[in-house]
Amino acid sequence: MQGTSPAGWSATAIAVCATAPAGLERIVVTGTGASDPSDSTFKSCPAGKGLYSAGADINAGNGQVLLSAVNITGGTTVRVGAHEDADGFAGSWSLNAYGICAS
Repeated sequence: MQGTSPAGWSATAIAVCATAPAGLERIVVTGTGASDPSDSTFKSCPAGKGLYSAGADINAGNGQVLLSAVNITGGTTVRVGAHEDADGFAGSWSLNAYGICAS
């Protein structure tokens, strides 16, 4: 049901520090920004670099657009997807994909 939040939930984050690998670089791409029911986008690391981590977020989805995929393909590409909830969303939204690449 929209507008409600289940009681008793939590989120946990863990960070591990290490020496940065050579050639560390953050990649970002933003999807089309249309109000389509679903969208996907991808970004690859520059030649000679591998993808160490991936992430995504939604711009202006107002809680009615849901991430459906965050995948690493071929060890070098981040692919992300999102879709509107069951009753749709009249506004415009966009999808960002993020990756951390290194040699």
